[in-house]
Amino acid sequence: MAEAHEAVAFSFTVGQEGFYVDVSYDVFKALFYAAYRSWKLRCCRTLNSLYNSLYPGHPLRGIACCGIVAGLYFKGHDPSYQTIDWLESNLFRHYLEPRNGKVLACLVVGSGVYIVLIQLRQYTLKKLFSYHGWMYQEHGKDAGLMPKIWSGLVQLCVGRNPSLFSCQNFLPSLPVPSLDETLQRYLRSVRPLYDDAEYQRMEKLAEEFKQTIGRKLQRYLWLKWFISTNYVSDWWEKFIYLRGRSAIMVNSNFYGLDAIYIRPTTIQTARAANLTCAAFRYRTELDNENIKPLMVQKLVPLCSSQYERQFNTIRIPGKEA
Repeated sequence: MAEAHEAVAFSFTVGQEGFYVDVSYDVFKALFYAAYRSWKLRCCRTLNSLYNSLYPGHPLRGIACCGIVAGLYFKGHDPSYQTIDWLESNLFRHYLEPRNGKVLACLVVGSGVYIVLIQLRQYTLKKLFSYHGWMYQEHGKDAGLMPKIWSGLVQLCVGRNPSLFSCQNFLPSLPVPSLDETLQRYLRSVRPLYDDAEYQRMEKLAEEFKQTIGRKLQRYLWLKWFISTNYVSDWWEKFIYLRGRSAIMVNSNFYGLDAIYIRPTTIQTARAANLTCAAFRYRTELDNENIKPLMVQKLVPLCSSQYERQFNTIRIPGKEA
């Protein structure tokens, strides 16, 4: 009960001589620092979201774009083709002075131009990353003309110093294979497992599935692809990983090692404390998105969505998801 009493920040008692107030400043201090860390993390996530939404651009470049538009306008060169004057006269004149309204109109036009440019770059990168020909290039041989052009365009459009989730906006979605392709792959994968009679039976079942419920399920899959960023990941996480009751120790990556070749100490408590401290530092870097995304050949980014659940997911034994 002593720990519960110390956790009370404010308490009072009523006696014969009046009220007695007891204030625990240590608890107030702990609450203040907890709120401070929470709001600091929220602000950091907000800034990271803004940075990621403008990548491969940068917020400072957006401010520079607004400054260039305003500078050209007040020098007598209207880059907006009278859009600034229209905004000032129809929207801002009723609330602001003419000069302040023109400044605000310049900011709106500059921001709009920069956002359109960023959207064009993101769309271009999404189409460029949909090209897979670079995967089939043999190492040591001269690449063809198409991979060289593709590589040059990617280097031209991609930004510098991406954060962990900066590249998520322009990664192409996982394509949905056709029903015929899915059935052909299935039959090809099970062919070594069956003899000729069983394989012919599976071919008939596959054709029956195609002619009955297969097309309906394929339409549902297209709808799932249209409304989600990845039509597989959430189903895999919920129905395969979290709902699965098989042993996780032999089916998933469950462990972490402090050191493999170097052992600075043989004290197990010290090694456990060092591993715990390193995990918390890594989580801080993860929350601040200071970790760089994985890049193939320093050019093609991989999806970073798996990092979101790294410290925030648990599978409770015996409980159905």
